Amino acid sequence: MRQYRDAKSAYPDAILFFRLGDFYEMFNDDAVVAARELGLTLTSRNKGAPDEVPMAGVPYHAAHNYLVKLLAAGQKVAICEQLGDPSKIKGIVPRQVVRVLTPGLLTDSDQLDARQNNYLCAVDGSDTADDFGLALLDLSTAEMSACTVTGRALLVAEIARAEPREIVLPQALNELRNAIAVASPRSAVRSDSSLAEDDLRQHLDERVAAPLYDDTCRDHGPQAVRAAARTLRFASHYLPAMTLPVRRVARLDLDACMRIDETARAHLELVRGIEGGRRGSLLDTIDATVTAAGARWLRRQLLAPLVDVVTIRRRLDSVELFVQNPRARVELREALGTVGDIERLAVRATLREATPRELGALRSSLAAAPQALAAIRSIPGAATGDSEPTGPFLALELNVDLLQPLHELLCSALADEPPPRVSDGGIVRSGYDAALDEIESLRRGGKELIAALEARLREDTGIPSLKIKYTRAFGWYIEVTKTHIDKAPTSWRRRQTLTNAERYLDDELEELADKLMGAEERHAEREGVLFEALVDRVADVAEPLRKLALVISRWDSAAALAEVAHRHDYTRPQIDAGDSIVLKDARHPVVEHFVPSGQFVPNDTALDLEQERLWLVTGPNMAGKSTLMRQVALITIMAQMGSFVPAQAAQIGVVDRVLSRVGASDNLARGESTFMVEMRET
Repeated sequence: MRQYRDAKSAYPDAILFFRLGDFYEMFNDDAVVAARELGLTLTSRNKGAPDEVPMAGVPYHAAHNYLVKLLAAGQKVAICEQLGDPSKIKGIVPRQVVRVLTPGLLTDSDQLDARQNNYLCAVDGSDTADDFGLALLDLSTAEMSACTVTGRALLVAEIARAEPREIVLPQALNELRNAIAVASPRSAVRSDSSLAEDDLRQHLDERVAAPLYDDTCRDHGPQAVRAAARTLRFASHYLPAMTLPVRRVARLDLDACMRIDETARAHLELVRGIEGGRRGSLLDTIDATVTAAGARWLRRQLLAPLVDVVTIRRRLDSVELFVQNPRARVELREALGTVGDIERLAVRATLREATPRELGALRSSLAAAPQALAAIRSIPGAATGDSEPTGPFLALELNVDLLQPLHELLCSALADEPPPRVSDGGIVRSGYDAALDEIESLRRGGKELIAALEARLREDTGIPSLKIKYTRAFGWYIEVTKTHIDKAPTSWRRRQTLTNAERYLDDELEELADKLMGAEERHAEREGVLFEALVDRVADVAEPLRKLALVISRWDSAAALAEVAHRHDYTRPQIDAGDSIVLKDARHPVVEHFVPSGQFVPNDTALDLEQERLWLVTGPNMAGKSTLMRQVALITIMAQMGSFVPAQAAQIGVVDRVLSRVGASDNLARGESTFMVEMRET
């Protein structure tokens, strides 16, 4: 247990998944917590003895299902792996913690929401100052940004806008913990120790893809620099074997965005309905994106509408382009429908975590990119060749690198349907590597003998589900499901017990396996080397891949907003720097979809700083007062994010802030006022 104790002492605040063969085992308090959170059976080591140790375990091949549950509960999980093949090592297999999974440092698609960024947030400041540093890191996309925030209310509002999965808070600001917990209840908040000024360069320059200290100090204030350093220190501590794929700390410009505090965001139901899910939210109504990166970008647009008239108009130009060219819009969306999450795939390749199936998804994505670009270029007026796009095409960045050499390499190297894991084999296409093809010809003859033996054993034992399988760790074995183990001959030797099956050896299989083992091992080793080389090639172009993903997300978002405008009869708003909001036949974008067609009554709004700058709206219960107020706010937000709006006409002078505090529990999507909801609840 010395290896276990050493690993646990390094990460005492994490549940330790300790690899033993085909299982991850947990001991002591970790086992107790895991058994409670995961519904596992709690057993013990040295049962009945004075030094009895609580124990629980999960199968290695199914670990991600359990990890998702622990991370959702806010737990940290340290992964302690075997550093060698147990079959080739005499004595104790060396083990080491290779990664600590925390909610804010995830890269596995099974543990992430594909349509939302997964931020780790860090705050820096003191309890006496009014300026705070705020930094955000999405490890899954390698995006990092920082800013200086003045005032605690604005700090909490920006944290709530980002909705990070995990927040690193210095002990000096622990009094903010309750306010943050209320504003961002889905975030796990961690206390952080003091940060010495002399250590800033180390944290910003080491363990990252490119040194960050000098550029970060040039572009950011001292509080933002410290917040960025806290973020990277936290990430480096919990990812001990990883170089973080961060190349710059972007400037988070709060003045470029409309300010919407957490109260307004909740009451306007921008991204969540009153019941906590997407249903009934504005995001659910306007998100018609077909790619994960496009969905993340549209969500960010919605939560941070712009205040610059020129930039807003440029976004609206792109949406109008696809509204006016429906054929190109349809063809673009069809092509993008086969695009995977290029942004996150590039990061996983950089971290050497990419799987064969993910490289297959990248191949399909790169095949679709030229089709998507061709759909846009089919629009009259689109620039061709290397000429710079103009007018409504400016925001679409049509001269992006489509990385076709990488696509050709993946097509020539990967099998048609790559497996989910390297250990499954069957990754490399026949003809790509002569040495691998030679080994495969040797394996093929042995496989025929294995298949014949499997068929004969099924007939002799009467076990229809009997299979002969191979893994690197155990070699060849006979697998029998639990329902048929009573039919296993007594001459078979038990090799391993699984949850639903038993694994055996017999003399005939062992003799045949000795003949095949060399070819199998050489084939697996060669295929592994070739796959690692492919991952390296993808990692080499990670930055161009992320750029391509960024451009595709813009295409997808613009086409999606155009599709929504077409479906729901939205109009382009006229945006200016004036002081008026004039809406004609405006509709609530969400409520109109929850009432029978034609029953929502449009209405006009005219507000002007020089004339009617304030409306006092009165009326009976459920007359539509809340609907009207929210409708004006939502249309303004939609217009400034770059979307068409539900109205016959709309003229909007840019606003820099939206405040909203409507009934605490009304449910507009169901047509229920605050009073009605309270009556129903009592």
